[in-house]
Amino acid sequence: MRCFRLVKARHALDAFGGSGARAFGGRWNLAGTPMVYAAEALSLAALETFVHFSGEERAVAFLSYAIDIPDDAVMDLAPRDLPPDWRAEVVPASTQAVGSRWQASMQSVALRVPSVIVPSEACVLLNPEHPDTRRVTLHYPEPFSFDPRLWK
Repeated sequence: MRCFRLVKARHALDAFGGSGARAFGGRWNLAGTPMVYAAEALSLAALETFVHFSGEERAVAFLSYAIDIPDDAVMDLAPRDLPPDWRAEVVPASTQAVGSRWQASMQSVALRVPSVIVPSEACVLLNPEHPDTRRVTLHYPEPFSFDPRLWK
C-alpha cells in the first residue's frame, strides 16, 4: 500500500523516528510511545496536519513523503475494536491505549485506522521500532505548500 506523510521541513531528519509522537502523545499513542502518523491520501495527510495548526504555520516549509508498505505488513483496526469515543474532539485515553498496545505488540509495521476527520478514509500508523521497517520504502520528499485559501 502507498501512504503519505507531511512534516515540517525542519523536522525532516527525524520524520520517521516517531520522536514527536513519543514526546507529546497523539490520538493513537500515549506519550512515551514512538509512532509515525501518515494517511492513505496526500490530501488527507494535509487535512490531518492542518487541523492542528494555530495559524503560525502559514510561513512554515513542509515536505511530503510517499511511503510504500508491503500489504502483508499492514493490519486493519476492525470497526468493532474502535472505542465508542474514538472520534472525541479531545483525544481520549481509549484510543491512545489501543495504538500503544498495538505498537508494543509488534504485530505489524503498520496499522490502518479510520480518520477522525473523514471516517470513510484511513490514516496509517507506523511503528518505527518494528523490524519490518526495512521493508518500508520511503520516497524522496517533495516540497508541499498549503493553498492560501485554507487560511481564510
